[in-house]
Amino acid sequence: MDDDTLAAVLALWQQDNTDLPALFTQPPQAGRLKSPQPALYAQLACEPVKREKGGSQGPWLDWRKVTITVRGTKAGVVSALALVGGRFHDRCTLTYPSGSIFIRWRPLSGGKLVQDEKTKAGTDVWQGIVDGEVLSVRAV
Repeated sequence: MDDDTLAAVLALWQQDNTDLPALFTQPPQAGRLKSPQPALYAQLACEPVKREKGGSQGPWLDWRKVTITVRGTKAGVVSALALVGGRFHDRCTLTYPSGSIFIRWRPLSGGKLVQDEKTKAGTDVWQGIVDGEVLSVRAV
């Protein structure tokens, strides 16, 4: 897990109070979620893809796959997917707390909608998944 990338994604998620933060009762969580969860909730995941040295003395180029999964009712997830896709796209900018330099977010999917195998209080649970590859420049 990369806390720096996750913090940058969370900061962009909460950038203003007009859409994403207003739709959810709590910000997205990373790692294993504890029950119970609200009717609509989001989970973040980040995994390394590739890392290479930018020259013999240069900084590191770091690629990460970020996955944003939204779960809830179908209507809630469809609304959330539109907002998440509108926030995390090929022109978005992440700001890293460590000072690492953001290069790009490359969408890997336009947002997938799938029905989960679980139900919650007798209601079908749906998942919306948005993922992207993040490239950054890091000193370490």
